[in-house]
Amino acid sequence: MPGGAAAGALLAEAERAYDPLHPEALLPLLARAHAALVKLPDAPIVSTRRAELDEVMRSCAGLWLEALAARPSTTAGGRVRVVTSALNRSAAPLALASVSVRLADAPPASEHALTRALPANAPVADTFDVAIPAGTPTTQPDWLRRPAGRGRFDVADPLLVGQPENGPALVARFEVRVDGETFSFERGVAYRWVDPVLGERWRSLEIAPPATLQTDLAFYAFPDLAARPVVVTVTAQRAGVTGRVRLAAPAGWTVAPADGVPVTPRRPRRAWCAPTSVTRALRSAT
Repeated sequence: MPGGAAAGALLAEAERAYDPLHPEALLPLLARAHAALVKLPDAPIVSTRRAELDEVMRSCAGLWLEALAARPSTTAGGRVRVVTSALNRSAAPLALASVSVRLADAPPASEHALTRALPANAPVADTFDVAIPAGTPTTQPDWLRRPAGRGRFDVADPLLVGQPENGPALVARFEVRVDGETFSFERGVAYRWVDPVLGERWRSLEIAPPATLQTDLAFYAFPDLAARPVVVTVTAQRAGVTGRVRLAAPAGWTVAPADGVPVTPRRPRRAWCAPTSVTRALRSAT
């Protein structure tokens, strides 16, 4: 790459000077290499090397970054509390320039731009109350967002094919200053809890639908014309969810009540049962 000799020389010098007992001593040299890479024209190989150098510098500084949500899921139109934390586990003089939280591929929804020092082994935390815009897609595998064809799935973005997991719904961005250079690190917002057997567990924050439905049985048999009870359990994912549960039945079948059952869960994540009954058609063989 034209112009890359300066960065290459600095990285070679850093490799020779590496001390496994004090990796943070390389940060000034690596910051100069980062400044040399920034001057290079944008190209895929340059972007890759910049990202790799950022991770090397984060590792040398022992920099731990995390963003944790107060609950495992939220909904479009709702809000979620996110706590970010930055921990410098070295003696290097680092500074936290800003922290922001946003939806993936969207401008920052909330930002704290106050520059603060990152002292050794003292976490610096920020709390965000993030609003999730109405219309935000729910979290689901990318290959299930469109109807599947015969023997194949339809994925809108070819770059997502083969990805083992979804990208994060919310992303926290940390701007860290090292020896006059600013570095950006991103972390997906996650939910953390402690399992009594498995210990500390993590999962990505999910955008859930306003409510989920679950029938009491997976299959129903109608051997005669007698009405069969069907109980639908509605679990609201946020406050203020109201509506009616209606069953769609084939022609000739009877569902009671015909206009559905009103549903008014009082609190989020509380189940509400909607009892109905179904009677099959006279000539139905199902």
